[in-house]
Amino acid sequence: MIPAVLLACQRMESVTAPADRQFSAITEAAGDGTRTSMDGSLNVLWNGGDVLNVYIGKNKPVTGYAPADAEGKSETTISVREESSGGSGAIGIPVGEESISFNVAYYPKVSGSISCQDSEYSIKVSVPDTQAYAENSFGRDAFHMVAVTRDVDDTDFRFRNVSGALRLQLTGDATIRKIILSGNSAEQLSGAATVSLAGDPELKFTRSSGINPATNTSITLDCGEGVALKGGEATSFFIALAPCVFWTGFSALIIDSEGGRMMLSSHNQQTIRRSTVLTMPAREYVADDVEFVDLGLSVKWATANLGASDADPAGDYYAWGETSSRGSFSPGNYSGPSVGGGDASVLHYTLSSEDDAATVNLGELWRMPTREEFDELLTNCDITYSSADKGWYAAKRGDAGVRVFFPATGFETTRMNQSHQGYYWTSSLNDGNNSYAWCGYFDTNSDRGLASRDRSNGLCIRPVSAY
Repeated sequence: MIPAVLLACQRMESVTAPADRQFSAITEAAGDGTRTSMDGSLNVLWNGGDVLNVYIGKNKPVTGYAPADAEGKSETTISVREESSGGSGAIGIPVGEESISFNVAYYPKVSGSISCQDSEYSIKVSVPDTQAYAENSFGRDAFHMVAVTRDVDDTDFRFRNVSGALRLQLTGDATIRKIILSGNSAEQLSGAATVSLAGDPELKFTRSSGINPATNTSITLDCGEGVALKGGEATSFFIALAPCVFWTGFSALIIDSEGGRMMLSSHNQQTIRRSTVLTMPAREYVADDVEFVDLGLSVKWATANLGASDADPAGDYYAWGETSSRGSFSPGNYSGPSVGGGDASVLHYTLSSEDDAATVNLGELWRMPTREEFDELLTNCDITYSSADKGWYAAKRGDAGVRVFFPATGFETTRMNQSHQGYYWTSSLNDGNNSYAWCGYFDTNSDRGLASRDRSNGLCIRPVSAY
């Protein structure tokens, strides 16, 4: 069951201002799928010093303030300063702006003007890509609410929640510094947006020409100096989100104070609804222990092959799309994913995570490289062969000290051609022949590149991480 609970707006910097006009402000009442606060009974509360935009019969805002005594209340007064002179530094009602027949209040103070199209009013807002951690709540300016009055003489602001939220729960002993959330289908999570003012408020991101819909696809929860986990007791991390559907789930990269990382993922469709928190089961934080090198490329490369050891740097051999190594390889014993006839398991001719040996064996941070990523390594790194080490070093261009080693592996468990060749699977199918997939290869004669091999062949795997 998803708890229908949202947290309170967090404390803003305390601001005082003379009040020429006052409005009452009531947060959305608790009910089905509502609530925006977190006291002991999960009631909706204001914080003293909250700052918001107020539109008094005009489509441009003035600044409103919740008084210090609003602390812990669900109902308070919002004070605004009206100055007809509009003098320098004054917080006044804008002169010469368009009139509207009602008043509006928007929290937090990240909103712009109100516009009307086809008799439908909306307000321009901005959803930031970074939020600050707050204990058992949201960070400042993260959670959005809006109130619309009946007419300009109405001074009662009854707020409706705009945002929803995701609640992650972690156990363990680490100190968490940062969580980076993204949708597995690159859903937009931040940036310019509009919020409708009629009925239940609806937030829609702006998709005008010149704006790439693929940008703003992550939200970072900044935990400052760090949040210490409490052993077996779950610690909650709340991320305010615009209502959306994560069509293929989401991934949360968790980074601790020592630089350790863990990926927490859901591959099922998940929906963030207005005024509702989606709570995920508690997970133990265990930092990933795979060593890697940053070569300045689009992905980081692990320093060792999958299944490798000091005694056997080549590691294990896999058929393409199989997640367990074995002793012999042939078309007759191949059990990788079927291809052709619209089979979805190899959508876009790239292995899915359940058929990726690196992901299955190492966890969500790791996967097999794509054909393009292996080509990037071969093209943008300095490749040298070491006869002493019996393999190839790929060094960061311009910094030979940053490098990763690829041992000669040959192919199959018989390690055919191991004396002078190394073959490494990519996750990319050969789109011209479904029986073959792409691999990267090295040769002692300085030949290197991409090759296509039968998917039932046994090759080694070098994992990569996009994080």
